[in-house]
Amino acid sequence: MPAGAGIYFHTYEGDGNPLPAFEGSPRPIAVGETAEETADMLWSVLDEENRVGLAVKHIDRETGVIDYAIKNQLAA
Repeated sequence: MPAGAGIYFHTYEGDGNPLPAFEGSPRPIAVGETAEETADMLWSVLDEENRVGLAVKHIDRETGVIDYAIKNQLAA
């Protein structure tokens, strides 16, 4: 995976009632410099009515340092 890229998967896919379940393999995504930056970007594009929770794990490939960011509908 190149620098600045990551993968994501999620619980639901698209719109519907009920929401259809996610299918397939994780998908590529551009990521921010930090887990918090990536989490903020992802949270901002989620449909507000369907936001429940979000977890981001960032691993620095050079240092091995791991950074986490978690958002949820009750604390965002």
